[in-house]
Formats: sequence, C-alpha cells, structure tokens
Amino acid sequence: MYVSAKIKQSRIMCDRLEKLDATENNAMFGDDDINFDMQLERFDVDTGALKEPAVERIFRAWVEDWEEEARKKNDCVEEARLLTKYRTCVQ
Repeated sequence: MYVSAKIKQSRIMCDRLEKLDATENNAMFGDDDINFDMQLERFDVDTGALKEPAVERIFRAWVEDWEEEARKKNDCVEEARLLTKYRTCVQ
C-alpha cells in the first residue's frame, strides 16, 4: 500500500515537472528559458539556425563483426573506427 502510494505520488510529480509551462518553484525550466536567446544577434549569431530542429539520426545498436576484435585491441586505428561509428551517440 505504501509503495504503490509513493509510486503514484512520484508519477504525479513527474507529470507536473514535465509540463513545459512550469510556474512552480521546484520546476527545472519553463517557457522563458526556452525562448531566451541571450541576445546573440549582437554577436552576429544566426539564432534562426539555432532554433531549427536537429538532424535526426537513426542509431542501430548491433555489434558488427569487426567490432569484436577492435574492442580488445589497444590500437589507435581501431579506436578511431569505433569512435566514427558511435559518434552519433555522443553528439
């Protein structure tokens, strides 16, 4: 009973915090934070390009044959190959 009440309370809090228009004191960010542009136009920054949606990349998380050996080698070439494949995860 106690655990289910805590789970329900946590879900309510999570739903409340996920709202974009956060007006409560414990909110992480709100509409003002998202719309704030730091007056970057004064520094010749194109804020229109910053507001464009990011490029969507599809990550397929299967392990390729060459990766089995590459992960066990201490080689900078193999490290570069792994970083090239998984760089979309880090960006």
